[in-house]
Amino acid sequence: MQRLTRDQAMEYEFDYRHTPKLRVKQGEFSVVETEDAGSGLIRSADVAPLIDHFPTRKFEPPKANPVGGPIFVEGAEMDAVESAIVNLMEWMVTEYSVPEREAYMHMCVNPDFRVNVYQMVHLGRLQYTVGAEIPKKYLI
Repeated sequence: MQRLTRDQAMEYEFDYRHTPKLRVKQGEFSVVETEDAGSGLIRSADVAPLIDHFPTRKFEPPKANPVGGPIFVEGAEMDAVESAIVNLMEWMVTEYSVPEREAYMHMCVNPDFRVNVYQMVHLGRLQYTVGAEIPKKYLI
């Protein structure tokens, strides 16, 4: 079983540019250790009032709530991405009257459009959430 330790799990945002910390197969179990919102600096109640002075607060935005990952699940991401792209194209056509061909071109070749897959765990099962970044100028 693979393990992602606390010191390896110190990213502060979901970002497609981050290199996966683990690569697992579908159905493979792994352990992900997490850290507290103070990035491991809160070890007792008397430290909590000092959180605004932590080194992680000097960033803009502040680095809080570290994320354990990303974790690459082999073979799972394409189903989620394909489904998301189809749904997003349909949404652009029905909600913003974007012609079908134009919606297809944006989703497939426009570098301003990004589709990111996030792996979530819900009741012991892996699920995938897809987030999209679509510049507002295309939806007006």
